[in-house]
Amino acid sequence: MIRIVIVESQELMRLGLTGVLSAQEDFQVVGTGVDGYDALKLCEDFQPDVAILNLDIPLISGIKVTPSIKLRSPATSIILLIKKAQEDILSGFLECGASGIVFESSVYEEIYAAIRQVVKAESYYLSSDITSALVRRFTQGDLEYDKKKVVRTEPVPMEPFSPMLVNKTEMQIASFIGQGLSNREIANLLEFKEGTVRNYISFILQKTGLKHRTQIAIYAFNNGFADRGEIEKRSVKHTKRLPAKPAYRKHHAIQNELATLR
Repeated sequence: MIRIVIVESQELMRLGLTGVLSAQEDFQVVGTGVDGYDALKLCEDFQPDVAILNLDIPLISGIKVTPSIKLRSPATSIILLIKKAQEDILSGFLECGASGIVFESSVYEEIYAAIRQVVKAESYYLSSDITSALVRRFTQGDLEYDKKKVVRTEPVPMEPFSPMLVNKTEMQIASFIGQGLSNREIANLLEFKEGTVRNYISFILQKTGLKHRTQIAIYAFNNGFADRGEIEKRSVKHTKRLPAKPAYRKHHAIQNELATLR
């Protein structure tokens, strides 16, 4: 019996995958989740044979959370689901520790084949559509392997942001801090009071041993909890809408510290 974890933020797709995979005699779905935190926790708890992750799951993307899963569950083979043939994914997915990659739109038989191949044959699986996309891009000369363009794949350290230590809400708040949001903005997004957000930040600092908010921001960025694209988008938004107030300058202080890490 092949034990499987499915992590997919779209409910219909998650339920569909769970149903069709459970119907296979040699498959057993032992857990499902919606984001990168769930992926870490499920794989740590169940040690599945296969984890199927959508590339675009929230909190930590599929490709960024993969190295951390491999640290916690080395025997788990990871299959990534992607929407389109993105350059950085096609050229760099093997470096993150994934065993297979298929399009979301693939027929279920293709996913069955991928699961059985990565487990029984202990080999990599690339769907025929993705292989064709790779060949087409190489022959057209528009796929240049450049390590600077490949997504960051450094493992998320076991500490301090371990699922056993920091809960999902705290990880989400750390992500927002890494994107440069103020306590008020975080409170509005999560429908909390500002005081509640401050309490959560205090919990994060106590649990992780970090000293202040800027360290949380840098740590979140370094470990994939805060996407560079989201940071830059929010930076543009603040530039257009906010005056040069102290909170705005503090936001830029975080940006400057992050810039030194490039």
